[in-house]
Amino acid sequence: MKTRKELKQEAKDALRGNWGWAIALFVLPYTIISAVLYALIFVIALIASVTSDPYSGEISPVIILIFIPYILTLFAYIGVHSSLDSSYLDLIRGKKEDLSLASTYAFREKRYWKFFLTGLCQSIFTFLWTLLLYIPGIIKTYSYFMTSYILKDDLDNGNSTTATSSITKSRALMDGHKWDFFVLNLSFLGWAFLATCTLGIGYFWLIPYIRATYAAFYNDLVKNATVETE
Repeated sequence: MKTRKELKQEAKDALRGNWGWAIALFVLPYTIISAVLYALIFVIALIASVTSDPYSGEISPVIILIFIPYILTLFAYIGVHSSLDSSYLDLIRGKKEDLSLASTYAFREKRYWKFFLTGLCQSIFTFLWTLLLYIPGIIKTYSYFMTSYILKDDLDNGNSTTATSSITKSRALMDGHKWDFFVLNLSFLGWAFLATCTLGIGYFWLIPYIRATYAAFYNDLVKNATVETE
């Protein structure tokens, strides 16, 4: 396994000359989604104000529609998050796609529902473990962390998948490496503090750096697992 220093250097090497792409990859989709969300809420609130009597004390039924944008936003965020993981992994592997393709990876070629169902199962499993005790929940979070990367590789390689197959593979892949990944996360705390001191502006660079390092960690795990099985 590569050291933390080597993984971070690999991430920085991949990001060199690609910082604009990496920052736009997470800023633009989230900005667009947020803008659409607020626009829909504004329109619904406007319709509700027109169709309701402010002196009646009753809430217009139209206001119930305000939950729809939030639901749609949740669905969109799942696709964006999966696209981020997949695209940073491609970056680490030297297969960077154009921004438009990278940001929509999970929405193309019938991939979305695979990511959605797998992510749903992952969230449910983590929640159930957390109900038992907080620490087991954290441990399982690390066990399942590589799920989206594994699902991407399975889909790209044409392997059959189920809603839980990638979760099972992630648990096996992270066996014996959860502590390494935990310490890797801790190593970013100093940078997070500095990014916070810049009123959050520093996160525009820190988030791509962290994401690329996560992808490098996964890529190294897979390479070592392949060597061990040969």
